[in-house]
Amino acid sequence: MKVKEYLATIKRVIITCRPEDTMETAATLLATNHIGAMPVRDANGRTVGMFSERDIIKAFSQRGREVQRLLVGDLMSRTLIVCAPEDTMVTARRLMKANRIRHLLVMEGGHLVGLLSVSDVLEVILQDTDMEVHVLRDHVIAVRGM
Repeated sequence: MKVKEYLATIKRVIITCRPEDTMETAATLLATNHIGAMPVRDANGRTVGMFSERDIIKAFSQRGREVQRLLVGDLMSRTLIVCAPEDTMVTARRLMKANRIRHLLVMEGGHLVGLLSVSDVLEVILQDTDMEVHVLRDHVIAVRGM
C-alpha cells in the first residue's frame, strides 16, 4: 500500500508546535493529544524540525533543571527524515528502522502532507500479511480438494 492511500483512509489532524514554544507547552500538546511526536513549524509554516518525547527525556538527562528554560527550538531534531506520498508503507517502515525513529513526516514539494507513526505502518503491513496468509491457506485447501 502506498503512503497516500493510507493517509486517505485516516482522518488525522497534525498537531504542530513552534521553535519558540516552551518545553511545558510542547509537553502539554503531546500529552493532551496522546501523541509521541510532532512537527515543528516556523512562522512561515515551513517544517523545520521534529519534537518528541525522546527530546524531552534527552534534555532532562543532559541538562537537568535547565530544561525549564529551554525552548522547542533548543531541543528539536533538525534533521528531517521524510517519505513521499508515493512511497510504500514498507519503504516508510524501512526508513523508520534505519533511522531509529517512530514518527515519519510525509512531505510533498517541500510541504507537510502527513505524519506516520510506527503503529500505522505496522498495522498496514500486518493487514497485508494476514491477507497473504488467507490467500495461501485457500490455495492449499483448493489444491488438496482436487
